[in-house]
Amino acid sequence: MALVTDDFSLYHRLVPFFAKHHHAVLVLKPSEAVPASVRVLLGGPIIDPRSVALRDDLEATLLACVTHLDRTPGATGYRCVVLGVDPGNVLGLAAVADGRTLLVAESLSPESACERLAVWVSGLTADELRIQIGSGARPVGLDLIGRLRRRLPGIRLDLVAEHATTPVRPRTTSRHTDAAIQIALRSPA
Repeated sequence: MALVTDDFSLYHRLVPFFAKHHHAVLVLKPSEAVPASVRVLLGGPIIDPRSVALRDDLEATLLACVTHLDRTPGATGYRCVVLGVDPGNVLGLAAVADGRTLLVAESLSPESACERLAVWVSGLTADELRIQIGSGARPVGLDLIGRLRRRLPGIRLDLVAEHATTPVRPRTTSRHTDAAIQIALRSPA
């Protein structure tokens, strides 16, 4: 992955964020040649098929890059992306694409969870995209469903059973995001 920029502040914002998510980024000046081994070109020329547009949000940019890296020949993105939500006082969020966890986060309110999920959607490309919300904290889940219907009207929303969503072995550093992953992996009723 390479970032094409002369903007030092963009470099300092993006490169550590990507490194935190285990993605190394080569930085190139706009005049430099791009090595043939580069599979994603952040901010590169539109005519280059490796180019991925930079987004205002780092998480959306990361998801767009991962989508580009993961795509199979002839496809534009994933077959299915499910955004899982564990509702409660702390909302766990997870983006799971074709069964693989791409990103997790926590949110402290339905409003911020809704906005964050909308940002994630802006970075993803998939044949099918849906949001699955756990049924555990019903008032929070229903509030979130209402907000998401207004913010993302074309996306399927499912309320799924939340029992036994905390895994025996932690997958992330948060039980909320662990539960969100399990909710995303559940088949809707």
